[in-house]
Amino acid sequence: MSFSGPRTSGTKATTHRVTLSNSIIAEGLYNSVHEKGPHSMGTLVHDYVQDVAVIGNLYAHNMERNPWFKAFSTGVIVNNAIYNPGKWAIRLGFVENEWADTGIKPEGPRVSIVGNYMRHGVDTIKGLGIVGTNSKSGWAYLKDNLAYDRNGKSVPLTFGGIKELDNPPVWVEGLEALAASAVVKEVTEHAGARPEDRDATDQRIISDFLTGRGKIIDSQEDVGGYPDVPATYRALNVPDNSIDEWLYQFSVELE
Repeated sequence: MSFSGPRTSGTKATTHRVTLSNSIIAEGLYNSVHEKGPHSMGTLVHDYVQDVAVIGNLYAHNMERNPWFKAFSTGVIVNNAIYNPGKWAIRLGFVENEWADTGIKPEGPRVSIVGNYMRHGVDTIKGLGIVGTNSKSGWAYLKDNLAYDRNGKSVPLTFGGIKELDNPPVWVEGLEALAASAVVKEVTEHAGARPEDRDATDQRIISDFLTGRGKIIDSQEDVGGYPDVPATYRALNVPDNSIDEWLYQFSVELE
C-alpha cells in the first residue's frame, strides 16, 4: 500500500495530500515471487511525496515499511499499531545510490510521529526501535509513542541518527491524536474494511496481534490459503426521489 511518482521531478510531479487510515496492512509475502527476492513490505511513501497521513492502521507481520518515508517526503504517522515488524518498523530516509548522477542532493523526510504503539513479534530483530533511519537523515517530531519487546519491556524509540524536532513539521488540520495507550483498543475495534463483520482472515490477524501469535509468511498457504467466501447477491432498488437519503442509509448498513 504505497504512494509514488517520478523520483527526480519534484513535489508537483508526484503524489500528494493522501490519507491511509483504518486499514489492515499485514502479511506481506517474504520469500515469494517478487523479482528482487525476499520482499515483505507494508507502505512506501516515495521520494518527494508530500502530506501523507497514515492514521489508525494495523501493520502486522511485514519485514519492512511499517511505513517508510523516503527523500523529501512529508506527512504524519498517528495512532497506528505496529506488530511483529522484521528489521524495520517506521523508517525514515533515502537510498543514496538512487540519487547518483541526478544532480540532486537528497534530503531526509520530515514527519510527525504521534501516539503510535509497537510490539515485537517472533520475527522482530532484538532491540528494534519504533523509528529509525538508514541514511542518518530523517527529521521527526515524536510525541507519546510506545514500543515494547515480546516480553513487554520497553525498547528505544529511535535509532540510526533520527533528528528530533521540537514542533510538528506538518499536521492535519483538526486531527486530534488519541493517547498511545488507547491505540490497541481503537485499532482492533475499527481497522479493516468491515470491522463489524470481519472475514476469517481479518479476525485471525486481529486475534494473533492481541495474543502475540503469528509470523511473517512466504505464501498464503502458510495460513490456510485464500478463504472460500460464498458469493453474496442483493437486489439494488434505488428510489427515484431520495437518492441522498438512500445512499446515507446504505452506507450505515455497510459500517
